[in-house]
Amino acid sequence: MGDAQIHLIVYPEKAPKDRKIDPKNAHLALRVTDFHETARRLEAEGIKLVKSPNSITGWPQMYCIDPDGNVIELNAASL
Repeated sequence: MGDAQIHLIVYPEKAPKDRKIDPKNAHLALRVTDFHETARRLEAEGIKLVKSPNSITGWPQMYCIDPDGNVIELNAASL
């Protein structure tokens, strides 16, 4: 993260790991360099994604669930 830090707070009750990926849920967003390569690598590892390459935000986005059941957004500057 360079000079930045990410602080993650752990709660004793975890979100269900099999919950539906909902981009409207609270989530952490991270910028990736290559949207398609990131999606390819995650899917190759069996990670389920909800992809929105033409998001109304103006940049492509994808969402997944981390091992603790948290929603993670990965977005890129462009396709």
